[in-house]
Amino acid sequence: MWNDKTITDAAMLTPDYKHQTNKLIYNHGIFWFIAICLTIFLASNVAIAQTVEPVKPNGEDRKSTQPVGFLYGIALTYSDDIYKGVDNSIIFWPIIGYLGERLKVYGPLVSYTLTKTGPVEISALLRPRFDGFDASDSIFFQGMAKRQSSVDIGLGLDYKRDDWKFKVSGTRDLLNRSDSSEIITTAGKVFRVGPVSIEPSIGLNFLDSNHVDYYYGVKSSEAAINRPQYLGTSATNTTLGIDFATPIFLGGFSRLGIEHVWFDTSIVDSPLTDANSNLKFTYSFTRFF
Repeated sequence: MWNDKTITDAAMLTPDYKHQTNKLIYNHGIFWFIAICLTIFLASNVAIAQTVEPVKPNGEDRKSTQPVGFLYGIALTYSDDIYKGVDNSIIFWPIIGYLGERLKVYGPLVSYTLTKTGPVEISALLRPRFDGFDASDSIFFQGMAKRQSSVDIGLGLDYKRDDWKFKVSGTRDLLNRSDSSEIITTAGKVFRVGPVSIEPSIGLNFLDSNHVDYYYGVKSSEAAINRPQYLGTSATNTTLGIDFATPIFLGGFSRLGIEHVWFDTSIVDSPLTDANSNLKFTYSFTRFF
């Protein structure tokens, strides 16, 4: 006699051809996304570079000319998803923010400078965490408790010398959804080609065992035929990224960010995941009121 659990387990064993097809379509979409964004940058560079003064290389000069006030704009993000049965996503959202001497608000990201001494700056951070899933996201999650998004709070330390940037941040789950902590370290260098700045970077992202267990673990009560119990342990992910930015398009500031993350084995080995890396593209345009 078939019951709901038997049907669910059998369905989970069936290859999800539709899901694989959707991922293939999205992966082809990556190239169109990059092509469109880079075309904007190159077209802007060729058409307007002759009328724009070169960006001053000195950090203090850049600070003295940095605008202050409210801003608005848009953002578009494409990202892979490593969870089984979850399609990659393209998300569009509006941006409302504020850039001040100490307070910086960029959509859902908030920072406040607590102290600054020479090239060292310490800030309080508040940012959302969009990780998580529920049973409606994929058949693989049926019978599992919802993993909720949260808000992280913490401190960040920035060190800037000439065109080098070093950042360290430590945050904690403010809403106690996962009762977890995260430490992020990045190092990057800014290069300039006319009015376009290019910043390659490398980083490490440490997630404690509570985080990995909450978002990638499987409780004994959630175990199924192809979803065994799994206890997550701490993870250190590696990130490579590159940002392109220019202030010459439509009187605002345009940015294209590309980031590739390689996940720790404690995440890759989870029965909930089917990839060992993640690719993300973000395009944003902002302008002051």
